[in-house]
Amino acid sequence: MHSPKSKANVDTIIERCVGAGHLRDDILHYSKEPAEYLLSDLPSSYGEGATSSSMGYDSINNKIIFELEGAH
Repeated sequence: MHSPKSKANVDTIIERCVGAGHLRDDILHYSKEPAEYLLSDLPSSYGEGATSSSMGYDSINNKIIFELEGAH
């Protein structure tokens, strides 16, 4: 199994699964939960600067941020 190489690839995959219900909404909902859970367990050495957006979730734009190695 290969992972998507860009956000456009992810959007294409999600569109192909349109018959599977509210896939995009489910991904957004459940992707935020692990980020918040992980943040609650961070050691105090990380400080108060860690947020769900630093874990890859952009709640302002309501989308998942995909950071790829070497992508700009």
